[in-house]
Amino acid sequence: MLAFAPRPAAAAAGASVRPTAPDAIAHSWTLWEAPVDESNQGALHLANGWPTDWATQLTLTATDDAPGDRRSLGAALGAVWGKPVRVRSSRLLEYAALTGLLLATDHGTATWADSHLEDQPWARSVANVTNDLGSWAGLAAIGGLYLTGNRDDKNTARLALAAAFDAALMTESLKWATGRQRPGETNNAGVFQPFSGMASMPSGHTAMAFSMARVLAHLHPRQRWMYYSLASLVGLARVQRDEHFVSDVFVGALVGEYAADRVLANSEAILRLRFEPAPSRVARRRRRGA
Repeated sequence: MLAFAPRPAAAAAGASVRPTAPDAIAHSWTLWEAPVDESNQGALHLANGWPTDWATQLTLTATDDAPGDRRSLGAALGAVWGKPVRVRSSRLLEYAALTGLLLATDHGTATWADSHLEDQPWARSVANVTNDLGSWAGLAAIGGLYLTGNRDDKNTARLALAAAFDAALMTESLKWATGRQRPGETNNAGVFQPFSGMASMPSGHTAMAFSMARVLAHLHPRQRWMYYSLASLVGLARVQRDEHFVSDVFVGALVGEYAADRVLANSEAILRLRFEPAPSRVARRRRRGA
């Protein structure tokens, strides 16, 4: 069941909210709730990975600075992406020109990569180590930072995860719209069949890696060289594995940078959002009957 009607956060038993001001009003929205009864509760809880008295419901809690501000869920999410990220027209022209140049040379660079990178032990080793930093390994590292770090580390992790999520949404949309065939599937770098399900442009791994690197580099500028180096190696790994053309990697990096900039521009609103598990209906009935 999907329910988007706002309700007082206090109604979600077990949820904790730290207002940003003494008179702040907090609201929460049920994003997902599975049907549950006495017979299937345990299985649902195991699937969700939460303790027995919890799960089956995910609540998004947002804190309103203004007392009495009854925002809808759409307005709350609009606040997250509310501030636009403006890119100068001259910069857009530069990106478009460079993308066009890379598209024109994709066949040659793919041929060079096949002969110089694909069978090289060092290139395979680098690709094996760095490839998954643009997917589950990178997300796991950010998740570990959130679980083990201090408050600043947790905020950094939340922004990095938000940027990765935004980058993933944009890349999947662009993949669907462009419908480019992967280099391992064709010798022709110019095969584009929009809405066909082919998904070479842009590189999702690269976009996710650069989105997280951009956030980390902005908040920890002394280590920016390390973050961008790792993100660049993710792009190299995607080319070495014959999963993407160089232009796919370049566009993926641009998408990741844009997603991160949008998250950083809206960081204050993002950090006011809380995802918290709320007790299941069965658990609430048990408490009322106790």
